[in-house]
Amino acid sequence: QTYIDFGLPTRIETKFKKVAGDNYDTFISDVESIGLDPKIAMRQLYTESAFNPDVVSCRRTSTAGAKGIAQFMPGTWPAYGGGGNPCNVSDALKAYPKMMASLLKRFPNRLDLAVAGYNSGPNLKVYSAALKNKTPFTELKGKIPNESYKYASSILQP
Repeated sequence: QTYIDFGLPTRIETKFKKVAGDNYDTFISDVESIGLDPKIAMRQLYTESAFNPDVVSCRRTSTAGAKGIAQFMPGTWPAYGGGGNPCNVSDALKAYPKMMASLLKRFPNRLDLAVAGYNSGPNLKVYSAALKNKTPFTELKGKIPNESYKYASSILQP
């Protein structure tokens, strides 16, 4: 399987600890409790926000309107945010495992589809078909948004 390198930093855990602060241990425990490797979670959050202070604090939002360290969309946040604020690192780091748990439940044993679904939204018919037909992720190239393919491939690289 070939993965595209998004240029993830080698010391991602150190960088994440800085931005997560006191939330670090709870976050690691939360992602482990849903069966997600913390390295994958940190790579995903880095790919979302690059841990850029302006992005994390919502001084900068994405062109699509996504906010904070986990780049929650305004329409998605209420389902996972528990009334908090996506621009608050503590709130976002509580909401992210909830959203990933939901995606992992929707796509059992297919972390690739869960991660791609986080990026593009999980409702693409191609994701459900890939789950049902056990289609390898590499065969989804050109069938799902290119950005989502590159996003998941980078995060899931060995």
